[in-house]
Amino acid sequence: MNGLLDQIPTTRHLLGPIHGVTKLLCLQETKNTEIVAYSLSSTLHPYITILANGPESWPLLLQEIDSLFQTTDNSSIASLLKVFEAFFHHVLYNPKPDYSACKSLHALLLEKASELLKQTEEGVLDNILRLITNHLRIYKMDMESLGHSVSLCHQTMRWFLKNGCANLGMYRS
Repeated sequence: MNGLLDQIPTTRHLLGPIHGVTKLLCLQETKNTEIVAYSLSSTLHPYITILANGPESWPLLLQEIDSLFQTTDNSSIASLLKVFEAFFHHVLYNPKPDYSACKSLHALLLEKASELLKQTEEGVLDNILRLITNHLRIYKMDMESLGHSVSLCHQTMRWFLKNGCANLGMYRS
């Protein structure tokens, strides 16, 4: 893993190392080994390291996550969310560097939630919706991030209204 991460700052073609890191992360999950507990402070998630070393890698990281969501069986999505949870928190809770990254990840998670809603994968659906809604309440409300926060809240509320809001109260903290 470290060898791939060391290539990021110097390589022109990021897709190879990113794909390799993704495969190694997924290998943890499929081998039923203990998943490394990545966090925002101690052991940084490899995707956070990639993003910190090259912000231009964001579209490739999002593409990898989207591809994983599309090719992973819905019964394994919970494990996938666990593997990438620290990275999702990093992007959703720290939107200042790139609001569009936060918004595009937010949209991707809502899209996956819609698919899971149709297939009644409620446990995983709850995990995704909590991830999405919990970050909305902790934004610092300065003038710079206010518009971004309102936009994400609007997008989330539209999703709840479109998909029925009978259980809306359960996602408030």
